[in-house]
Amino acid sequence: MRYDKTGFEGCWYGALFALIALVSIIVFLNQGCATTCPPCQPEIQTVEVKVPVYSCPEAPEVPPLLLPGFPVLQDAATESETKAWYAEMVSVVEQTLDLLLQRIDLLEEMLDRYRNPTP
Repeated sequence: MRYDKTGFEGCWYGALFALIALVSIIVFLNQGCATTCPPCQPEIQTVEVKVPVYSCPEAPEVPPLLLPGFPVLQDAATESETKAWYAEMVSVVEQTLDLLLQRIDLLEEMLDRYRNPTP
């Protein structure tokens, strides 16, 4: 009976050759490291890392908002009294608006100090 070397036996010889090559490589690597390399000892190294930490300063005390009072129109007011009341009301509304815009500017300035802290 004749055996065909191209079939199963070819694969068997290839696998056997690969196994022998793998074992040889592992033996040579282990032998080389055992003779030339010193034993490994762990090295402990302390690394200092500086992390910036922002601390917010205490918020300054914001003065209370004092708005001017609105004028009162009498029930039985004449036309000239109504005109005077309207003119005074426009003046008070403009003053109130100016005070509120100043307060907004103050608060935005306070927030900017927190957003961009100085070291």
